Amino acid sequence: QMGYPLGDTLLLSEQLVDIPLITNEAIPSAYRDLESFKSRPEASLLELQIKGNDLEILSLQAGYLPSVGLQVQRGALAGAGQFNQVLDPGGNWFAYGSVGLGINWSLFDSFNKRYKIQQKRIEKIKNERLLFQFLQSSKLQQEQALMGVQNAIASLKQQVRNQDLSRDILETTRIKYREGVGSNLEVIQAEAGYREAQAAYFNSLYEYYIAKVDYLKASGKLTGNNE
Repeated sequence: QMGYPLGDTLLLSEQLVDIPLITNEAIPSAYRDLESFKSRPEASLLELQIKGNDLEILSLQAGYLPSVGLQVQRGALAGAGQFNQVLDPGGNWFAYGSVGLGINWSLFDSFNKRYKIQQKRIEKIKNERLLFQFLQSSKLQQEQALMGVQNAIASLKQQVRNQDLSRDILETTRIKYREGVGSNLEVIQAEAGYREAQAAYFNSLYEYYIAKVDYLKASGKLTGNNE
């Protein structure tokens, strides 16, 4: 008991500010895309490495093919008997030209290219296995993260209901106190219950946003534009 006159109005010095509640939160349709994890940067990097392995293998295999070279020469020779006649445009000049075709084919390189091709194929197989394992792990992470979002939303909705109920109890208790049929202790207890419900709501809201970020990260959708 506070010894406060029952006929007087009791006002709180600080008012509880109502925060906009998420009462109809639903799983966005984009969240249900359980294949979006394939767009994660890690998967793209592994796919790029696999393509690079293919190009390196093709380049090495092309080394078994013969190379063909074409050479063309054209010029003129002076037939002057004296040096000062070399610069004479009307002197004896003889034009010449030649065309050459060369083929280079390495028949044996001590299995050097064969060894390199095998190494690149092994690297490709390793990268393919890494990509497969990463996609399997990412898919599981995404499914678990989506379940976390669903659970967080269910918990958040329950905390909204608890907060609404605590607010109704507080208002009813205040009315009873003003009418003299309730005690100030009941009001204090109702206010404490409402504050606890608010704290539980904010904690649940925080867990929801954490779960949302975890899902966006697992699905490869985490960007600076996410709300």
